[in-house]
Amino acid sequence: MLDNSLEYVATWFAASRDGDAAKREWYVWADPQPDGTAPNNWLSVFGGPAWAYQPARRQHYHHKFLRQQPKLHRLQRPKRSMQQRLRPKQQQPEPKQPTYRLQRSEQPFR
Repeated sequence: MLDNSLEYVATWFAASRDGDAAKREWYVWADPQPDGTAPNNWLSVFGGPAWAYQPARRQHYHHKFLRQQPKLHRLQRPKRSMQQRLRPKQQQPEPKQPTYRLQRSEQPFR
């Protein structure tokens, strides 16, 4: 399961981008090269660069798939928050709760 594709991740990313101390390192961020280009030449699975520049933070964030799916940092991942959200609920979900989407990739995970 690609936890990066969950809808609630957008609020986490906004908090990380805006400098929230608790979520600042939840995503893979890197400084641009001296000439302002992406940190390296990594490509996303769907083509194009795997880095997108975020002017608010003056850094690039990594996305393995789509730009709208920033990659959660493997070592700083919010495990407790993730486990709480993925735990099955007893009652029916309310309309505004996060939805889950599975994606298949031919690429091996690193």
